[in-house]
Amino acid sequence: MPILADVAGESGEFAAISLLTLAAVSALKLVPYHWWKKSHFLMGPVYLITVFHSLFSALPFSADSHAWLAMLGVSLLGTVGWLATLLRRSGSKVEATVVALNKTSGRTDVTLQVPADFGWKPGQFVNLAVKRPGLDEYHPFSFASAKGKGTARFIINAAGDFTRQLHKDLSLGDKVLLKEVAGRFQPKTGADRQAQVWAAAGVGITPFLASLDAMSADSGANIDLLYCCDARSDASLLHELRAHEERLPQFTLHVFTSGQRLNAASLNSMPECWWKADLYICGPASLKKMLISLWRKRAPEYRVYHEDFDFRSAINLPSVPHRLMSVCMHRISRYIKGR
Repeated sequence: MPILADVAGESGEFAAISLLTLAAVSALKLVPYHWWKKSHFLMGPVYLITVFHSLFSALPFSADSHAWLAMLGVSLLGTVGWLATLLRRSGSKVEATVVALNKTSGRTDVTLQVPADFGWKPGQFVNLAVKRPGLDEYHPFSFASAKGKGTARFIINAAGDFTRQLHKDLSLGDKVLLKEVAGRFQPKTGADRQAQVWAAAGVGITPFLASLDAMSADSGANIDLLYCCDARSDASLLHELRAHEERLPQFTLHVFTSGQRLNAASLNSMPECWWKADLYICGPASLKKMLISLWRKRAPEYRVYHEDFDFRSAINLPSVPHRLMSVCMHRISRYIKGR
């Protein structure tokens, strides 16, 4: 139909500009996370407009050609993918209750009472939201405990807008929603495991805490944990890890504080058995980069697993303009809400 073709042709320019704008916002971190996440949902409708333009505007090839059929297939796959994402986001939720809460400087250690049939594997994470204004947006956090006790523990750094408000406002008795347990970063904890070296920094210890919590004493292969931490702020976690070390003969803790950095020089002098083990890493990018490079040189035949928890990968703008943008967007948000 000529009218349909005209409308489809005109929609192409709008779709192209919209996609480029949304891509730039995502790639350059132009807006704070909660605004970006809302804008990101527009990708689906804009994509459907693009599909409409591609299939119904005037084309240089016929509708029965291989090129048109290929374009149709790609369009359908993209549409199905978007619908699957919407269905996944509207999936079932589990309600939990805050039963233990410990807030230290910049960190929230929270334990939730969960339904008996709610399960996960050590190393996995879940999307978490609190039934409280300002905290009802889902964010992913790793479990810091094993299943089977009727509770789930999380240790959360107050490093962003959501986590800072969580640290400030979360209280005992609050209701929390959990959904979409996921993640394949799962250290082997059974007695038939191979030797492993775990490396963690700060709250990157959480998947390993869950793994240790799930382990029983056995005579299986050794596990060595290299933990980079602050002796003062991480004192309670160090005490917990040392208790696991006493309980589990197969587990050895190695602590690296400000006085003893974990780097290539210190690792090169470590026991030879470490280079005959799989490596699991959960920590900052600098730690992962250093360890992966070192393992590829010293232990290329062994596997390296690492947690990649940057759920908004993008190019950071210079700090000052980005902070100014964040402040402006925050003020606009407050104005819209009438605060």
